[in-house]
Amino acid sequence: MKRLIDKIVDKIETRVIYYPMRKYFDPVMPELEKVVENHSFDSNCGITLDGWYIKSQQDKPVILYCHGLAENIAFFQKPYQILSENGYGVFAGEYRAHGNSKAKGIIPSEAGIYEDVESAVEYLKDQIGIEEKNIIIWGRSMGGAIAAHTATKYNFKAVILESTFTNIREASDYVVKSDSKHPVFPPYKKLFMRLSNYLPLKQKFDTASKIHKIKSPLLIAHSKPDMIVDYRMAIENARLHGNARLFISEEGSHEHSDWVYDEVLEFLQKL
Repeated sequence: MKRLIDKIVDKIETRVIYYPMRKYFDPVMPELEKVVENHSFDSNCGITLDGWYIKSQQDKPVILYCHGLAENIAFFQKPYQILSENGYGVFAGEYRAHGNSKAKGIIPSEAGIYEDVESAVEYLKDQIGIEEKNIIIWGRSMGGAIAAHTATKYNFKAVILESTFTNIREASDYVVKSDSKHPVFPPYKKLFMRLSNYLPLKQKFDTASKIHKIKSPLLIAHSKPDMIVDYRMAIENARLHGNARLFISEEGSHEHSDWVYDEVLEFLQKL
């Protein structure tokens, strides 16, 4: 009976947390066609994952970009363009069950995705030759929780958390209460999200409990009009860290990152 209950809980968790984006995989945007290199790297468990790499100029740092929920490495390409135009390198590594990752039958999990991103770090270090101290990790939304976790294990040059929640339960509760009409959260998914509030979730993406362990320079950025993740979670994450640079934009949304580019570039230039 316990095994059956565990299976039901696991299925509800997966429905609530993940929306792997495979169907819509955009081609490389024209502005990046000449600089993006296609790479493949293996996660520690043997899954082959897709990656896009852009070389840096004049030994500038490489930004390891962690995308958010219901996205893939091709979904938000504007950050790559902005970074590349300013001389920074980029490595966008895919997660299992997302994008073009070669992992048939594999379902995503918190532990598995952490493993994928750590494998991307090791690939950058061992195969491309980027020193750990010259890697900056940038996570967007759920990718911020992933970046925060990864940053506790490495001595990165810096960390950027964009539109990142405190933990997955509080993020889910906010979406239900905010009456968001985002297509990622149709009525059936909101029902699962309501149910999840009464379940002992195994997958927590708990940024708040880990963020104090980040020793690298940290930028936390959020936009007030965000209807998916409450901007007050950024304020709480900054409070818990104690030494982060906090940027709260009066404009913007969760659907794009235009509001944060100038702040990111200023942060990078001051490192």
